[in-house]
Amino acid sequence: MADNEDQARPEGQAPPKKSSRTKLAMLIGGLMSLEAVGVFVVIKFFWSGPDSADAADAAEGEAADAGEHGGGGGGEEGGQEGGHSRDAALPGASHLDAEVGICELNAFNKRDGQLYLYQIKVTALVPGDRQAEADQLVKARQATIDDRMNTLIRGADPQHLNEPGLETLRRQIKFELGQVFQDEKLIREILIPKLLQTRSGL
Repeated sequence: MADNEDQARPEGQAPPKKSSRTKLAMLIGGLMSLEAVGVFVVIKFFWSGPDSADAADAAEGEAADAGEHGGGGGGEEGGQEGGHSRDAALPGASHLDAEVGICELNAFNKRDGQLYLYQIKVTALVPGDRQAEADQLVKARQATIDDRMNTLIRGADPQHLNEPGLETLRRQIKFELGQVFQDEKLIREILIPKLLQTRSGL
């Protein structure tokens, strides 16, 4: 039978390829093409994000540099834009606030019928260019300052001594120091880094 088929085929003509092999080759080729397209899309997707982020960071850096140099014509007013936070990055600037120790003492309070001992430490923020002046005033008026602080604690309302932020006590101390120094603008802010309350057995 096979001999008859070979005799019927014209001489020199190759036998026909099997259709299954052709389909398999086309399927493999299609899968490889899809894989290449998928890899390209994934790479394009993941690399486009960092490029745009880098561009945004560069733009923000240029804007910050422009702001530090006056915003291209903004002058001194533009350089101060952003407030005190940017000035704080300039160490040694004379206009920055400086900390000056005011006093550290013990005082009693008996306003609610129970005697309590308060250990308090007070510090003040003053303009940096007036720190030496403030130090000299504190040394010259130390006894007066201690007397005023002792009087404040002894006469303070207990609820003011128990405020979470001690806002009332801070205002009172700032006012008293303004009177002692005869300069209400010298003290910018009052800090109370320590206030310990102890029930006294007296």
